[in-house]
Amino acid sequence: MSINVHLRKVDEKRYRLFKSAAARKNVSLSRAFEEAISTWASKSDDISEEQVMNDLTYRKMKKQLEKQYSGKYAVIADGKFLGAEDTLEKAWALASPYKSALVTRITKKPLRAKLLGSSLRIATREHE
Repeated sequence: MSINVHLRKVDEKRYRLFKSAAARKNVSLSRAFEEAISTWASKSDDISEEQVMNDLTYRKMKKQLEKQYSGKYAVIADGKFLGAEDTLEKAWALASPYKSALVTRITKKPLRAKLLGSSLRIATREHE
């Protein structure tokens, strides 16, 4: 899947340098930009490609999940919906074999989990 991206207020010298480097390597500007994004993202954060895929899968399925599994806990791993469980414990058990999995309660007002030391606190938006 590809999208159109429009950038504003990019430093002209850096842009020309970037464009020139892409031309010297005989690479399209789009391909060079994708490579730059991948390099920057891998160095700047611990967010993995799996986490991004899981999040995209949830966002695509959100309305369907709300209709079908409201109040349950969704488990998504490897970019695939694995199932919905009644309890958080069952959802964690379903997610445990995977290196990276998204576990979230299916609700119109999602719960946010915050890691505070070694404890996990779940807060609704009304209590923040």
